Amino acid sequence: MPQNFLALVKEKAREHPARIVFPETFDERTLRAVAGIIEEKTAHPVLIGNPQELAESFKKMGLAADLSAYTVIDMKGDQEGKTRYTDALFELRKNKGMTKEQAQKLMDDLNYFGVMVVQMGAEWRLWRLYWSK
Repeated sequence: MPQNFLALVKEKAREHPARIVFPETFDERTLRAVAGIIEEKTAHPVLIGNPQELAESFKKMGLAADLSAYTVIDMKGDQEGKTRYTDALFELRKNKGMTKEQAQKLMDDLNYFGVMVVQMGAEWRLWRLYWSK
């Protein structure tokens, strides 16, 4: 990929930075990627995870541990938000036979939770890293 093309893409991203949801904050590669995004100011990362654990992980990796540059959604600690996402998922899928209990169970899944964060925030994008282990 030509260097000037990548520079053009980054410049456009800085002009109109999107919110990108990162559900897999347990992975070091994700944290390194979001640290780079913050450094380059190309997007506004939204991290799903425990704020204290995220700060410790950033610090352990030698990255800036100040989470004020990020939006952090604590999937396990924010019961009000989780209830809101559960209710929204239920409303979206009830005509397909989903029960409220099924929606609650799905909100314990990191990826479903991330999708509902995107669904509830129209300008957000879900960034799901795929790789082979």
